[in-house]
Amino acid sequence: MRISYEVQGEGDPILLLPGTATDSSMWIPSAAAYLGGYRTIMVDPRDTPKSDQGGGPYTPGDLAGEALAVMDAEGVDKAHVAGYSLGGAAAQHLAVGAPDRIRSLMLICTWAASDAWLRHLFSWLADGAEAIGMEWANRAVLSLTLSAETHQSDSYESLLMFLNAWGQSSDELARQLRADAAHDASEKLGGIKIPTVVIGAGRDVFVPLRYQQLLAEIIPTARLEVFESAAHGLPLESPQELFSEMTGFLQDQ
Repeated sequence: MRISYEVQGEGDPILLLPGTATDSSMWIPSAAAYLGGYRTIMVDPRDTPKSDQGGGPYTPGDLAGEALAVMDAEGVDKAHVAGYSLGGAAAQHLAVGAPDRIRSLMLICTWAASDAWLRHLFSWLADGAEAIGMEWANRAVLSLTLSAETHQSDSYESLLMFLNAWGQSSDELARQLRADAAHDASEKLGGIKIPTVVIGAGRDVFVPLRYQQLLAEIIPTARLEVFESAAHGLPLESPQELFSEMTGFLQDQ
């Protein structure tokens, strides 16, 4: 399977894993602005336009395998890893499956396991994408992801236009959403010994803060940081604040 990725800068390597319906483009402007002094590797996971289609069903564990393959292709033995949403789920599997490859772990707006509520939500979105189409699905995803302030601004229409033109198909999005629904690393996270920060958003209605609170309780080495006024779209809506938190954490390692 062909997996695309982008690399910026020089220095200690940081692997950035995006969420559902996103790719390296969500990270590139922020990495250039806020991660100077690091070698930033940004993955385009399967079922996004620059990489191959997923084919059949897959899990966040499979996405973790892709991330390891990218590290190997870049000759990176050990990296800091940041994952957002579905990318955070993949980062958890990377941490439990290959802990010797990770220097530190940053888990952003993600969760330890999909309970009934999350499974129903992801399945509803996947079914809708397949039955109704991508314009409906993109509106639904943005409705759950973005803050009320962004919905009332010109940025909402710009993001919707970008998603509609981006090129992800309904089948590709549905497979990603079903990978979200399949996520469960909860029984293994207690063995993580890697320095970890879990970052949550107080106004997240997609993956509410309670999931990050639970995740931070399960991982023995984790601390929780909360952006009280942020929504699930934290990396898009408040990149300066998020990356300030991330670089502060990195400097402590």
